[in-house]
Amino acid sequence: MRPVFSLRRSVGILATTTIVSQATNAALVLVQSHFYSPASVGFLANVLSVATILSPLCSMQFPFAIPQQRDRREIAEIVVMTAISVATMFLVLNGAVAILALTYLRTDTAREIAFFGLVSAPFLILFDLGRMLAARDGAFREVGLQSATFAFFRAIIQVIGGVLGGSQFWLVAGETFGRFGALHVTRKSAVKIWRVGRSVRLHLSAAMRANWRFPVISLPSTLVDNLGGYLPPILIANLYGLDVAGLLFLAQRVVSFPIVLLVQSTADVIHVRAAQLAQSHGQSLLRFVLKTAAVFFILGVAVAIVMAGCVTGFWSMVFSARWHAAQEMAYALIITGILQTACGPITRILIVTNRQALKLIFDFTYLAAGCSPVLLSWAGCHLDAQGAVWSIAIGYTGAYAVYLAIILYAASRPIDLERVRP
Repeated sequence: MRPVFSLRRSVGILATTTIVSQATNAALVLVQSHFYSPASVGFLANVLSVATILSPLCSMQFPFAIPQQRDRREIAEIVVMTAISVATMFLVLNGAVAILALTYLRTDTAREIAFFGLVSAPFLILFDLGRMLAARDGAFREVGLQSATFAFFRAIIQVIGGVLGGSQFWLVAGETFGRFGALHVTRKSAVKIWRVGRSVRLHLSAAMRANWRFPVISLPSTLVDNLGGYLPPILIANLYGLDVAGLLFLAQRVVSFPIVLLVQSTADVIHVRAAQLAQSHGQSLLRFVLKTAAVFFILGVAVAIVMAGCVTGFWSMVFSARWHAAQEMAYALIITGILQTACGPITRILIVTNRQALKLIFDFTYLAAGCSPVLLSWAGCHLDAQGAVWSIAIGYTGAYAVYLAIILYAASRPIDLERVRP
């Protein structure tokens, strides 16, 4: 049975809770800049990068199949397969990281980053899985409350850590246990699936055949995508030091506040709505995507103008002198934010239309942009830290332009899985 769906009401609910969570995150950035050093923030950026890169390997991307399923039995099968893949891959990665740490990672800091990144990855997966289950049921109030609760728990832990001396451990603990503490918000949807799984006979092999594109195509696609988005902090840390990675992370957090607000309050809703349109009114999907992309492009331009004014007028008032170099980085990222805002809410259209393979075009473009400082260095163009960030930002802008074109093409020509089989 389909959940009762209202696009306007769902966006309104998510927008309200996202404003609360983003306000908490904004206050937390001020706490981090006051109590923690750029090097500690850079350590956190590297840990989150490792965890985010590893997470699709553990989940096999099955959670993103959830909104596509028509009944709870199919959803239960997806959840069980996700649990199996998380457990299996976590054990495999645990051994791989241990070997890597002993063989190649020569510093204690690098080993700590690898360890905390591996430990944090399952928490990211569980958090996303809970959100997807609640969104599929139309429980967008729980989806929004999950984000707000995570922001609250993270803030409490990191504030306590700041008062106790500003150790980087507290930054990682806030990100990890904050997500764990927020899982109870979406427990109702998880309990429903648990009961279904116990009451019916699950056919995991059939579910794997029906959703083969998620591990076969979406997994490498998301892995390359995550490498493009989360390798830069690691590369910057290795090229210029952890403190510079911390400056970049702070600039990213500040610039991303309005973008995250727009994307988080709409992406899950648009995913569910697009899945419904694709299943029942396929021809109206392209109109829906065009309208959504146009609205968010205009919003992205407005956000960029406002953010540029705020960074110019208030940066030195808000942040101390040790964060001054992050201001120039923020200007570079504002440019990227325009097309990122336009693409963010509609990225899952490629999943809805079963065109995940097209995303590989964007993924490798995005990865090249994220690795541009290293690529330019190999070409003989040696950049300083600011130049490296500008090269990444310009590359990202071009990659998102490619992404938008791919999404529109996919919406115009979805693949019907009833006719196409592996």
